[in-house]
Amino acid sequence: MVAYREVLAQPHTVTEWTAHLSALLDDFLLVELEGELVLKSIRDLLHRLQEQLSDAGFAADITPAVLNQYMKDKLSGERVSQRFLAGQVNFCTLMPMRSIPFRVVCLLGMNDGAYPRNIAPEGFDLMNGRTRAGDRSRRDDDRYLFLEAIQSAQEILYISYVGRSIQDNAERVPSVLVSELVEYCQQGYCLDGDAALPVDQSGENIKAHLIQHHPLVPFSPSAFVGAEASFAAEWLPAASRSGQAPQAFQIDALPADSQDDGPVRILELAELQRFWRLPVRYFFNRRLKVFFEPPQG
Repeated sequence: MVAYREVLAQPHTVTEWTAHLSALLDDFLLVELEGELVLKSIRDLLHRLQEQLSDAGFAADITPAVLNQYMKDKLSGERVSQRFLAGQVNFCTLMPMRSIPFRVVCLLGMNDGAYPRNIAPEGFDLMNGRTRAGDRSRRDDDRYLFLEAIQSAQEILYISYVGRSIQDNAERVPSVLVSELVEYCQQGYCLDGDAALPVDQSGENIKAHLIQHHPLVPFSPSAFVGAEASFAAEWLPAASRSGQAPQAFQIDALPADSQDDGPVRILELAELQRFWRLPVRYFFNRRLKVFFEPPQG
């Protein structure tokens, strides 16, 4: 393992990377027939990269960071068929007949409007607006699936949702099912030592105990303190403000425009409008002589 760690930390050519990673897969992974599909996708990706760089005539070394990002981007977009309950950790949607007891059940993305799911009615659906007793309701189905999911958790039930807007940091509410679950816990339970407190105060203590607020960005300093500190070491330099500051894009002042040395120039209204509409493009066109528009004709 130490030898592989030293080898994988150095830049290599694509041929050397293919050989090293193939040997790594053979030495560390012993899989069955289903797992061979995953390993085959990794090997095929390496061979395709080798062929593409060979066709392009690229023979320079590739750094580990570049190869790591390339593999992540490519493998995250590919899906290898996997049966339900085929591994230690299973990902699935909330569907009927999948409410099997697990030690840990995690429900992700439980925001208001996302669940229960809102399905737009079809224009040719004659039952739209003419529902009768006994007709199927998608929202009622989702409520029942949510109940089955929380009953399937044997030890830990984890529910997450986006609590703040990434645009203006406005508060976002969870799904109505999550809110009802929290209200039920507030009304039916209390923390140790809160039995003598008023119902409202005891309920607020329950809510504060159940809900944990995470920072909006992974490099927030608050993400690395407390009992639930983050283990993402790649964000630690930014959180501790010990990273390298970016270099200035332009240090020296640009030379003065040759037209500024002459007499006062009359600025046309159309030119002022072009500058006001897109100042960056005007700067590139007038001062840097860079044009992004394709040539006419």
